[in-house]
Amino acid sequence: MNCRFVPGLFAGLLLLTGCGSVAELSREECAARQMLDTEFWWRRCRGTPAEFAGNWLWQCRREQEVLRGKVPGDEAAAIKVLAEYHARIQRGLHWREPRRTLEVPRLKKAPVIDGVLSADEVLAAFRFSGEYPLDSMQKVAENGSFWLVGWYDDRFYAAGYFCDSEIISFNGTARNSGRKMHEADSLELFMRPDCRRPHYYEWIVNPARQMWSLEHWSRERGGFCILDVERETASETAAQPVPGGYSIELSIPLRELHGIWCRRMPQPGDRFDFILVRTDLSGGTFCRSTPVPFLYDGHNIFGYIQAGLGK
Repeated sequence: MNCRFVPGLFAGLLLLTGCGSVAELSREECAARQMLDTEFWWRRCRGTPAEFAGNWLWQCRREQEVLRGKVPGDEAAAIKVLAEYHARIQRGLHWREPRRTLEVPRLKKAPVIDGVLSADEVLAAFRFSGEYPLDSMQKVAENGSFWLVGWYDDRFYAAGYFCDSEIISFNGTARNSGRKMHEADSLELFMRPDCRRPHYYEWIVNPARQMWSLEHWSRERGGFCILDVERETASETAAQPVPGGYSIELSIPLRELHGIWCRRMPQPGDRFDFILVRTDLSGGTFCRSTPVPFLYDGHNIFGYIQAGLGK
């Protein structure tokens, strides 16, 4: 990005930090020095698609102090980090995709969690077709992949069929060694039961039928706390290799989750937020995709699909 993007702001920052003229700075350093006023960017990003990235800037205080010359450190490394945050925030500020809304259909019968996506399950659930790479408003070329969501009784149902020529599963979680599940092929579900609170859950399932359940709290000024790194759950999952890829299913008992569902059964009209994320490792290349345009990563609670339980 050219450093003339916000000349008035940047000139002020130059004066505050004792820097020279804009012409003396590289494009990367120009972007990095714009990130020295954390409070400004935090307020600028509130209520916009960039809110998640703006909050994370509070985690870069040491890099900011290095660039100001107040603490010793690698200035080139600090510039690199802050310039990357500048790019992340600008992606959010230029994002033009509205948050999606969805009435999750009530299924006529409980899905059979066996990894097989039957015709009845596909027809009854809501279906998203195709995949959007994270941070992209452009869907990848149609390859047959699709995602399903629905609910029945006290359970939320999520499933998908994903085209994949090289299926790779890691089984690492917090309690064991090895590469983590979400670093290879997996389906992640993030759910925020109460849209007014920064409390949310995460499930990770892989094609080897393994599942990892976590509980999180999003911090107002960047990052998130893991409240439970391996949560006990009655969720069910299954997966099957199929021609050209694999299918995967996940069934979650909503009454396990803190909030109104602890006190009564789920019912039509209940509101919540969620997002599905596919992780894929093929040919040594790792990528993530979602069923709708979505920024940053699955911990971005500000961009989740705004959902309700349908009739």
